[in-house]
Amino acid sequence: MYHLPVDFRLPSPGNNYRWVRLIDTAAWAETNYNCWSVEQGAVIADRYKVNGFSIVVLEEIN
Repeated sequence: MYHLPVDFRLPSPGNNYRWVRLIDTAAWAETNYNCWSVEQGAVIADRYKVNGFSIVVLEEIN
């Protein structure tokens, strides 16, 4: 963990795949209990900014 936001560049997903955010422990996501199902998770493009002292879990799905 780091105290400042960090911008990550994601590897390109495989053919017909995409990155979906499942968990983000940032304060802004607490209203959703910091997690989403695969069906409700936001599709993430090539970059994702992780807030300081936060953890993010993305899944590559088809």
